Amino acid sequence: MGRLCAIRKSQQAADRERRQILRKALHGPKAKPATLEFANYVLVFTTLPAAEFSTAEVLRWYRLRWQVELVFKRMKSLAQLGHLPKHDARSSRAWLYGKLLIALLGQKLMRIGRDISPWGYSHEEFSSAHAKNGRRPAADWGSAPQFQGQAQLRG
Repeated sequence: MGRLCAIRKSQQAADRERRQILRKALHGPKAKPATLEFANYVLVFTTLPAAEFSTAEVLRWYRLRWQVELVFKRMKSLAQLGHLPKHDARSSRAWLYGKLLIALLGQKLMRIGRDISPWGYSHEEFSSAHAKNGRRPAADWGSAPQFQGQAQLRG
């Protein structure tokens, strides 16, 4: 026996889901009103016991599981891991290890790239410095200090 855990989506996420449903309905069967209503929720069926796992915990675990699914999806598409050559076991294993290494290095470079800053300090350092000075943290880099003065170009 199981149970259904649900959480209401943000208005923006629900609107995006409804648009997607209506777009698909242009080329297929008409969208049912119930389908559009369910677009407001994330529904997760689980057999985990309610006494041990609250709805919030189930949804948190589902969110983590979804992140893992996205990593595998990205690996299959970017590293083309869905097409394993089947010449022999050793070459297939070496091919797979090479692809996994490339994918993991790519993930690491993406994380490092988020922290690269042309002015030499990270977003976190920038935000904490602003907080210490009584300014709001730069959540979107919109409050970054602007260059004041005149630039001189030398040729």
